[in-house]
Amino acid sequence: MNIHEIIGEIEQKAATGPVTIDFTECTYIDLSGNIELIDYLGETDTKITVVGDSLNLYSRLKQD
Repeated sequence: MNIHEIIGEIEQKAATGPVTIDFTECTYIDLSGNIELIDYLGETDTKITVVGDSLNLYSRLKQD
């Protein structure tokens, strides 16, 4: 799943109610995808709850 598919899925779900994004159990998203997702979340006025940090996996991989 690429970042555009993820954003599309968020937009579809947001049309019917609040959306929760759980980064504690997500698949790896590369840094550019993280930046694009963070930008999208900052620009949208949709009620989105974010659990965890979208950069957790990237940060953990960079430290290893």
